[in-house]
Amino acid sequence: MEITIESNIPIPFGKHHPDNRLPFEKLEVGQSFFVPLSVKQAGTVQVATTRANQKSANKEFRCSTSNQTKEVTVEGQEPTVIRGSRVWRIA
Repeated sequence: MEITIESNIPIPFGKHHPDNRLPFEKLEVGQSFFVPLSVKQAGTVQVATTRANQKSANKEFRCSTSNQTKEVTVEGQEPTVIRGSRVWRIA
């Protein structure tokens, strides 16, 4: 069997692709973002927050994975409360 070399094949989105990262770099002090459990597991968000703190010398983030909820309203439907994690930039 001969192996063929190919060009211009797009790389599939994976866990390290920039589009899949959490938006730590976009946060200003006092801002936060919510990550629904359906998107990422709470432990994954906590680990990502720890890594962001290690990478950023002058930024500090906090993550809460317990009892975080957000009410989501879809037009024409009743509001739904979803569980997830919230990350704040504190410095």
